[in-house]
Amino acid sequence: MDEEQKAQGQNQENSVGNNDEGDKPQSNSILDRVVKENERMEQNIKRQEEIIRKQEEISAKQILEGRTEAGTTPVVKEETPKEYKDRVMRGER
Repeated sequence: MDEEQKAQGQNQENSVGNNDEGDKPQSNSILDRVVKENERMEQNIKRQEEIIRKQEEISAKQILEGRTEAGTTPVVKEETPKEYKDRVMRGER
């Protein structure tokens, strides 16, 4: 009977024993993920800044070359009498 109690005691010690794993690896992995995500976000911000800079350069070149939208007139579709009547009947202006 003593041997059975010793065997049960050892099983309990193994299952309850203090192994230094605990939450430490999990918290480190969370910290690692946060650091990686932060680095990725910083890279995205740098890319966006580069894209904005390029767009500004393109806009400046278009202004200097005279190819801006200021001189263009929008194309207006003429309304047929039927479309005009339908629009007025709906109460639209």
